[in-house]
Amino acid sequence: MTELSPIVLAGGEHAHVPGSSGRLVANTACKIVDPETFEALPLGAEGELVVRGPQVMLGYKDRPDANSECLVPVDEAQRVVGGVDYGGVWMRTGDVARVDADGNVFISERIKELIKVKAFQVAPAELEAKILEDEAITDCCVIGVPHDKFGQVPKAFVVARADSALAPSKGVTDEARAEAVLAKLRPRLAEFKWPHEVVFVESIPKSPSGKILRRLLR
Repeated sequence: MTELSPIVLAGGEHAHVPGSSGRLVANTACKIVDPETFEALPLGAEGELVVRGPQVMLGYKDRPDANSECLVPVDEAQRVVGGVDYGGVWMRTGDVARVDADGNVFISERIKELIKVKAFQVAPAELEAKILEDEAITDCCVIGVPHDKFGQVPKAFVVARADSALAPSKGVTDEARAEAVLAKLRPRLAEFKWPHEVVFVESIPKSPSGKILRRLLR
């Protein structure tokens, strides 16, 4: 992140753990918090990753509104630990993450990408991983769309393998193809996570680095 000048995690001298973004660099602290209450969560739980250290920015110039959203003051009594000044603010990264017992940090999602279904939060990445377990699907993307009753619901865009049963064929409707996808998903997901719509597309829009461009699908 530019605001972190630019890193807080790296592989360093440790063996890289698959799926991990590494461990904290020197003189840096982090914690996983509930994104709504900012309360610290137990080891292994998923929540928002917040960090502090000498590399964290002082704030956005002339943007007190933005600063109040992403910078949380640290109790001055806790600022210096073991002679090291870890900085006076926690920086909210907006990333959903967890930390294992060895200090490896695993980032799974962006807070803003979470789909809020009734009182539940649904991570698109979780649904996408489940959808891609179907060998007939080569790529997919899940977004949240407005819903009158539930607030938001998941909507899935999928790319079918050309030689699969999900490929377009005479006499098979898109509704039937979508139901075939959902029939495999439902037994493996809680009901509030079920996509309310499945749309077949030729490709998923992505940036040159491979990041899904969800805004184009929205």
